[in-house]
Formats: sequence, structure tokens, C-alpha cells
Amino acid sequence: IKDDSAFLKMIEVGQIVEADFISPKGTAPSGLYNAEIKHITKLDMPEHKGHQLVGLSILKKVYN
Repeated sequence: IKDDSAFLKMIEVGQIVEADFISPKGTAPSGLYNAEIKHITKLDMPEHKGHQLVGLSILKKVYN
């Protein structure tokens, strides 16, 4: 996620969010899930300059 993303300003570690996972073949875990933000890490590698990695822990599937 880009450093200047509005999304990064809306999230914090420990927050529970709804995440829509998309699998190229429709295999698990695809669909809408509750997920906990575990970490937000600034990437130091030159090819990822200006980006951060957001780690998620999938909690449970959200059924509509």
C-alpha cells in the first residue's frame, strides 16, 4: 500500500476490518472476512520504496 494512501490513515494495528479476499481460481480464502490488522510495516527494499505492508489475520467469514 502506498505511503500516502488514505487507507493507511484509516487503520491501526489491532483493528478489526472487513476484507474482501479475491482468489484467482475462487478457492479459499475468497470472499468477505473479518480480519485483524496485525502489523503495518514500512518496506526498505528499493523496489518497494514508498510502500508499506499490512499484515492481516483472518478471523471468520462474513455471511450476508
